[in-house]
Amino acid sequence: MADDQVRVKYDIDGLLKRIPPYQAEFFTGFVPTAEHLQGWRRTVREREPETNDRAQLRTVWDDPRDPASRILIDIIACASAADAVEMLATMLENNQLERVLDGPGGLGLVSFMHPPYAPPAVYFVYGNLSVLLASFGSKPADVVPVARQLSARMEERPAVREPTLSLSTPENIVAAGRELALDYKATYPGGEDAYWKFVVTNGTVVRREGGLRLKPFASGEVRVESYLIEPGRPPQFGQLSLRVGDSVRP
Repeated sequence: MADDQVRVKYDIDGLLKRIPPYQAEFFTGFVPTAEHLQGWRRTVREREPETNDRAQLRTVWDDPRDPASRILIDIIACASAADAVEMLATMLENNQLERVLDGPGGLGLVSFMHPPYAPPAVYFVYGNLSVLLASFGSKPADVVPVARQLSARMEERPAVREPTLSLSTPENIVAAGRELALDYKATYPGGEDAYWKFVVTNGTVVRREGGLRLKPFASGEVRVESYLIEPGRPPQFGQLSLRVGDSVRP
């Protein structure tokens, strides 16, 4: 966890309060591809072993029109949206600059960027993903348009409504605030660039001990939509609805 000075400087506790408890987007295995970043070519793809329910993917992208322009993208898939904000705080703490600036709007929950005198870089949080884009070549590359492309793809929900994915929980009725296991299976397995996206209404999804858990927010109904997305293949879709009873009493 970042130290108190960093938490105050960037209002980390305030950012945590901005996470909506009733709506969530959660990703597993998210991978930037050429479909996400038009005009760039991926030349490096390195995935670190998962630790503490976090998984890091590093990719490097070259501009085919200018070999001196390169962009590094680090994506850390965290256990929850709150954990992604904490990871962002750690990234900012590790930054060597005295301070980074507020980033452009429209990039997830929050974004930051390097000042003009420093090598271009953008940090942002989208769902449970903590993301860094940094100019990596001998010639400074404008990372903001690339960050916008990436964020826009994260936001997309494919226009497919014929369920082909299996979503299930051990129970059909759950109390608000109580977590239960969320099982998900695909009709056919995806390749190395396939990733899952979950959209939850009236609740959230978290990862614990390698598995996903669904946590409803309030009584009524919790809905989960899932997508398995892979370049060059039709997206797969699944959905689940559960009744939610009164909250768990302490």
